[in-house]
Amino acid sequence: VKRTEMETELKNVLPFWYFLSKKDRQLVVKSLEQLLFQKGAKVYHVKKEDAGLKILISGRIRVFLSTSDGNEITLYRIENKNLNIWSVFSMMSGGQIDINMEAEEDSVVYWVPETICKKLSDECSAVSEFIWQVGMKHLQAVISVVQNLAFTKSSKRLADSLIAHSRWNQSEVLFITHEELANDIGTAREVVSRLLKKFEKLGFVSLSRGKIDILDFDGLKKI
Repeated sequence: VKRTEMETELKNVLPFWYFLSKKDRQLVVKSLEQLLFQKGAKVYHVKKEDAGLKILISGRIRVFLSTSDGNEITLYRIENKNLNIWSVFSMMSGGQIDINMEAEEDSVVYWVPETICKKLSDECSAVSEFIWQVGMKHLQAVISVVQNLAFTKSSKRLADSLIAHSRWNQSEVLFITHEELANDIGTAREVVSRLLKKFEKLGFVSLSRGKIDILDFDGLKKI
């Protein structure tokens, strides 16, 4: 990818771009790296050298926590042209947050290293304000997940997950396992299997091995 193309992408996604000096813009473009992740690739962003701004140019990435008993809890998904906010938090706090990321589609990411981001943040208030605002936005998303786990029934979370997967894949037919859905909503696979059988009896879905056909979106939405 040519540097001019990268710069065009940055102009489109970074609202503070024109607050930077010409020299700093050139520095960002020069330091920019393109990272390619194949579908299913897992990336861990707790290492210091991984910190910085990561911008998803194409694809979709799932951000999740791994629990001590081997289960997973999806925090949120990053879609086109969104920052990897956990890297931003690492940059802000100097700490490490044990967050995992998995590419759900082949994905292209631009990475601006932490040293460059810190320099820009120290010198330009628009950069530091932007990092803070985006950080708070995604922190609220995580708090929302915790609240859903505490106060929303598993059946509602599963129904919402099925609807979301249908939207992402633009299809009423989902090729997804019960375990993947369990990881998505933070529960056991057995719970998902039991709820899907209930949904099938209600006529909301049709089940087969590794595949779920959604038959009644309105029914799922009312759960």
